[in-house]
Amino acid sequence: MTAPHDLQNLAAILDIHAATRGTHPAIVEGETRWSYAELARRVRGQAVALAARGIGRGDLVGLAMRDGADHVAAMFALARLGAVLLPMDSRWGPGETTQLIAHFKPRLVIREDAATLEGTAVLDSARFLAEADAADPATAPAAVQEGDLPLLISLSSGTTGRPKGPAITHRQMLHRFINQTISLSFDWYDRFVVATPLYFGGGRTFALSYLCLGGTILLFPPPYKPEQLAAAMARFRPTALFLVPTLLRRMLTLDDTALVPFQGLRLLISSGAPLFPREREAVCARLTPNYFEYYASTEGGGITVLAPSERPGHETTVGRPAFRVEVQVVGEDHRPLAPDEVGRIRYRGPGVAEGFFRDPEADRDSFRDGWFYPGDLGAIDADGFLSLRGRSKDMIIRGGANIYPVEIEQTIAQIVGVRDVAVVGLPDAEMGEEICAVIVADEGVTEAAIAAACRDRLAAYKVPRRVHFTDELPRNSAGKVLKLQLVEALA
Repeated sequence: MTAPHDLQNLAAILDIHAATRGTHPAIVEGETRWSYAELARRVRGQAVALAARGIGRGDLVGLAMRDGADHVAAMFALARLGAVLLPMDSRWGPGETTQLIAHFKPRLVIREDAATLEGTAVLDSARFLAEADAADPATAPAAVQEGDLPLLISLSSGTTGRPKGPAITHRQMLHRFINQTISLSFDWYDRFVVATPLYFGGGRTFALSYLCLGGTILLFPPPYKPEQLAAAMARFRPTALFLVPTLLRRMLTLDDTALVPFQGLRLLISSGAPLFPREREAVCARLTPNYFEYYASTEGGGITVLAPSERPGHETTVGRPAFRVEVQVVGEDHRPLAPDEVGRIRYRGPGVAEGFFRDPEADRDSFRDGWFYPGDLGAIDADGFLSLRGRSKDMIIRGGANIYPVEIEQTIAQIVGVRDVAVVGLPDAEMGEEICAVIVADEGVTEAAIAAACRDRLAAYKVPRRVHFTDELPRNSAGKVLKLQLVEALA
């Protein structure tokens, strides 16, 4: 018999919370307030409704519900049955949805409408929730407890082409929660604002983590304007918040009076893409000094953390390895490089996936000898701090020289009036690739000023030969610049 403290199913943890802290607030969404007892009841009702449709251990179920408390409960209901969650964005167009279904072949998709989808059964969310409300929660199946049970497919946020993602198990997710609790100082008395989509890995994982920990999550999903989030912060008075860099940049457009509610945060987390040093300084000065930068991936969870106490002197890094995570920078022979040498980043730990779901071809590129290669380039200094040098596929090879875009981007970002920048390589008949800087800037910033600043701080071969000004850089939901899209447009 499995002892309560040995439980690996995340939904079983909710049953314990319902029994031991049932009146504690679990989810706040507008005027809706669910205690842990109510959340557990809703999860059991949804589990009954799903089981009545034949959903059980190992079944892959797509979830394309709107962001909200019912969406959160559905994730736990699937977990309770031992089913596998396939996250789907309710805002996707038909092409994106069809591509995902064709690759992963879910048994069922729960979505906001009943429109048919080729290759899978569809259940509209209104009907699903009505069936769950009519169910008797007392008849819910016990949480499945067997082996290393798959929990969800963690889709890669920056993927182009065919979709891919590893199957993350309950055990691996619990290890990620431990990593976050220790490395980011999560607390079960926290009031955490979920201000990113539940489809997005950070929003989903942090929401699940805080509920398994016993804290309170405050759902405030996008779309919203910066001033609306600031007003919600004033109402909620939260202690913790996660925002991707794109959202942080938008918050910094507000005046200091509007940002006062952020100053009470015990914990502000950013992940998905690095901020420029000057942007970090602005966040710490205007929002809260309790700012943690979290370098992570969907495949392995947290990799490194740059905490407030370790930021001085290491402003251009993403910190040191998170709890129980080993990080190395290796050469093409997969051997660790000396400090400060640039190479491929790889890491391993108890929360890291073992491979992509039904995709051995992708495994060969990313998983090797127990290590995961996220596709990033970096360097580790003598003190163990990791600096990112960009994606390996984004490295520019100009005249045989390897050029790392991040170094040039950081240089240009320091120029007064520059608000955003991305550096890409464009095909060139003579040099193979030529450097192009794509810049969002205030009026008055000129190509000559960009070139002069780069010549002052960089080797001559790293100075951009082309400069293109634009109103906005294309970014995905994680805040990462879509460089392939830029290259295609410029080429």
